[in-house]
Amino acid sequence: MTVTLILTELSSLGITMAADSAITREVRKPDGTIGEKVYSGARKLFVVPKLRAGIGYWGWVYLPQPGSDWSSGERTFDLLELWLPSFLDSNVERYNSIADLAELLENELRNRIPKIDIEEYPYGDGGIHLAGYESQNSELHPTFWHIHNGKSQALPDKKLDPTVINANNDLSPEQARLVVEKGLATIRNGDIGPYIFLWGLLFSPDSAFSRIVKTVDLTFPYAENLVDRANLLKFQIETVVGIYRFSREGRGIGGPITTLTISPKKIITYAMT
Repeated sequence: MTVTLILTELSSLGITMAADSAITREVRKPDGTIGEKVYSGARKLFVVPKLRAGIGYWGWVYLPQPGSDWSSGERTFDLLELWLPSFLDSNVERYNSIADLAELLENELRNRIPKIDIEEYPYGDGGIHLAGYESQNSELHPTFWHIHNGKSQALPDKKLDPTVINANNDLSPEQARLVVEKGLATIRNGDIGPYIFLWGLLFSPDSAFSRIVKTVDLTFPYAENLVDRANLLKFQIETVVGIYRFSREGRGIGGPITTLTISPKKIITYAMT
């Protein structure tokens, strides 16, 4: 499992996603021991062209190939940043909706990822964000799926086996429509503890920081269009990265940050900077 920070936001402006690009890999040291090394520049966020949707992952770096014998230690892997776009391309005829793709991913990942210890990973050790627009009564509404193992915080009453992968429609088109009418929804996964704290301190609409800067006639945070929302999410990740960089306990989040937006007209922008 790698340290990651991935954010997905649904609002009346559209859908915005952002993710860092650092991955942590196990490496063998000269003395034979196993350590960790952080690499940056990995892609964790992709466009799903057929659906004009966005998809990204957290937690997992390697994906076991089908048939890997976990009991004997004979394991072969696919690098997830290479496997995911390949899966989307090779299965393009098998999905015609976001729900179709979520189900395909659930079935495939159940065959690849072994059951987890729910005591060790109560909310899972990895997952996939999948967001886009679906038609309801001739109107387009956003929807969000989270394909992951562990308990579902968004759907606590859903009956599922948390030790395996489940495709959860955390925000159906009906639910998302009601949410965006009132404001916005932000889904965050990965190393979210510091992010949640900083969001409450700095970035929430009525944060202590926003009240302080208001005394000098500054309105913060302020983002009036979809590109600004993407840049705000990017800035939020950069803030966490900066705090880690200058702390003794620095963590493996960083590298170029990828952003993706989808407008209500399904116009997509994608950038890695």
